[in-house]
Amino acid sequence: MAEQKFQLMFNAKNGTLIGAVPSGVSTFGLDPNEIKIKKLKYDPDVYAYIGSYDSGSLQKIRDLDTAPDAVAIDEEILNKQVQDDVQHAYPIYKQLNIIIDMLNQSSVPNTQEFQEMKDFIDDLRERNKARKETFKSNPKSYKFISKEDIHKSRLRRLGLD
Repeated sequence: MAEQKFQLMFNAKNGTLIGAVPSGVSTFGLDPNEIKIKKLKYDPDVYAYIGSYDSGSLQKIRDLDTAPDAVAIDEEILNKQVQDDVQHAYPIYKQLNIIIDMLNQSSVPNTQEFQEMKDFIDDLRERNKARKETFKSNPKSYKFISKEDIHKSRLRRLGLD
């Protein structure tokens, strides 16, 4: 795995590592009297953060294999990372669209419930397309902001353009 950016959270009172802020989640609003944040960039397959806020450091995992206090690997955190990666690449709506398309193209006959759901979704999509076109075609009444424009604006605000 390649290097990743991490925001590690620590108990502000005793410096104990609590965990990492999930990717894409802001730390805005966290009380600095309760939580301290340490930003690091490392390959989690090679390194682990060991220790407290003040005295901790990145250490090679392979060097910790025989240590008495070896790195604890939390299965739930691993599972959550996979879930986040899947949902980032394939949000639920995309997963459902892929499944619907596959089932609709198969030789298995559509159930009534499946066909009703598909028709409902298709109808909503068509209405949304028409609504977008209405907004786009009336620039004196509406300022339509596309997904691409939102993405460019976000990158510009973050200084990443």
